[in-house]
Amino acid sequence: MYTEDTGFEILQKIKIFLDKITDLIDRDNIDQALVVYLSLLKYIEDSNANIDAKGVAYVELANFMYQKTDYLSCLENLKRAQENAYSLVDIEKFIFDVFIDPNIEDFKQNYQNNSELFRANGILDKIIPFEELNYFFIPTFANDQYFVFSKKIKTIGKCITLQSLDLTVKAGERDVFSDHLVTGLDDFCQLAPVIKGINEVGKRVYILPEDVNFFYSFIQLKEFNLIADKNFRVFHSEHDLKNYFIKTHYYLPRNIHDNLPSNPVGEKLISEIHEYRLSKDGRNGKNVLLTIGIPSWNRGNRALNAVLRSIESEYDEEIEILVSNNGTDNDTKDDYKAIEKNDDSRITYIELEKNIGFALNVCNVIEKSKGRFVLMQSDEDHVLVNQLPSILKRLQENKNQLALLKTKTNGQSVVPSTELTKDVRRSCSVYAFTSNYLSGLIFNVKMALDGEIVSFIKSNYEKNIVCNQYPHMIIDLMLTQLGYIKGEDIILIQEGESEGVWNNAVIPEPTN
Repeated sequence: MYTEDTGFEILQKIKIFLDKITDLIDRDNIDQALVVYLSLLKYIEDSNANIDAKGVAYVELANFMYQKTDYLSCLENLKRAQENAYSLVDIEKFIFDVFIDPNIEDFKQNYQNNSELFRANGILDKIIPFEELNYFFIPTFANDQYFVFSKKIKTIGKCITLQSLDLTVKAGERDVFSDHLVTGLDDFCQLAPVIKGINEVGKRVYILPEDVNFFYSFIQLKEFNLIADKNFRVFHSEHDLKNYFIKTHYYLPRNIHDNLPSNPVGEKLISEIHEYRLSKDGRNGKNVLLTIGIPSWNRGNRALNAVLRSIESEYDEEIEILVSNNGTDNDTKDDYKAIEKNDDSRITYIELEKNIGFALNVCNVIEKSKGRFVLMQSDEDHVLVNQLPSILKRLQENKNQLALLKTKTNGQSVVPSTELTKDVRRSCSVYAFTSNYLSGLIFNVKMALDGEIVSFIKSNYEKNIVCNQYPHMIIDLMLTQLGYIKGEDIILIQEGESEGVWNNAVIPEPTN
């Protein structure tokens, strides 16, 4: 431990160290020169000289490393000098004269090119003028490393490395369907690997930086055009994030990564937006992925319970809960009215004046569904909403080709295979004749309508007992000819107790 050196003595000893380092470098003994250099750093650090003397010592060392073209070590020592009260004005002038001004036009051009590219790709919707950036980057010309320089407080900040852009970091997720929100991070070098990792599992990343100006400053580095093809979006403020999701039908990110424990804003913001979307004024409803369709008659108590179970789901724009009341004429009408009066915007209630029969009520559910897919559910059953993430993920992944997804109940409905197939013969033999139970079948709405399957049932239900009593089996069988079929080994439906007769439509006599 050095305890008696004055500022003058420190400088004298530094000169001895530097002479030795120079001699070792001249003799190509770089490894030993590095050992002496590290010893010198420790000597300055351990010295009990006043802080001003240490600052001067680090500057002397910085000047030496600059002369040796070791710009990384030069900047490291200038940073140590400013931390030891050396004149920021002198350091700033040196930094600008040597490192920033010669590169400023390149930084400016990079910023313009990258900003336009990011904006065109939907990553940014606002641009901060280059002149308003609070940070520059000081190139070290070594290993893609830069030091951050704050224009406001005139200081050298941390050292960042662009090598991190090649890394991939997998972020944990609690919801396998939803996208991700990252808050509290503004270092693009830390964020880039996270963005890549989340994108690799097919998810988008929304970013709310702690210091958006610092985040934007990274765009002045040319290398950041390499991640312009990644799927992410940056928000300037909490207000911008809320406004974006309130005015659009985009699904909320429910995988939240709050990086400021003292200010975990992510969960709070998403919760507030979700609550607004559940109001009638907050519903967009133009991007529903799954309608939970409940054809019902004379069992308002059962239907109400099924609805209340489904609205426990965390999803909003992703789902719709549709109840088609088939001309109820018993004492459960009040329960249907309770469904109709419920303020949850996900609920769609339809009341038919008279009973049109089970088959036509199933057709009505499909025709009125706003979802790309409809999950059929008998009114005595209920959806296990904790299983929806996996189901929605599967539907989203195959939304353009999937005709039918079969799921399990805890009782009658089984899944004979989890194979994704478009082989009509195999689909019929393996899947189609196992669909006697309504609940758990998920139909592609557009295929059912455009393929005239619903029309077929409506035209034949009066003369064909299968169309009349098992329309869902007809839909299942015909969908096998229009797209891919898949089973999911997931119990999605909890069956309720049967109440016997559930439809008072007249059963037709069998016909040839």
